[in-house]
Amino acid sequence: LRSSISVPEFDLKLVSSQRMDDRLLVTNYNAKITDLHGEIEARMACIANQVYLMACFCGRPELDIELVNTDSRGGAGIIGSSVTPASTPVQEMMKRIGQSTQVVTMAS
Repeated sequence: LRSSISVPEFDLKLVSSQRMDDRLLVTNYNAKITDLHGEIEARMACIANQVYLMACFCGRPELDIELVNTDSRGGAGIIGSSVTPASTPVQEMMKRIGQSTQVVTMAS
């Protein structure tokens, strides 16, 4: 099953964690995704008398993302240390999404 989708806006809450030696970096974000459109491919499967629907984008979707760090410290929290790295795993992932995506990151 193939279809095109267009979603004007939706909000997500993201939690990112990354192990660094003996520490755990945890960062919380609110993500507002706007102007999401692209072609998706969906597949249905019946496994153990339950119906599952799985979908993925065909290629890279077009979208805009606004990330707002919701940590009370205004930055990434590290459990076990006071060192803060230059970027978080969520920010790195968003950079890899590609040229068709505009990412705006704001501190709370």
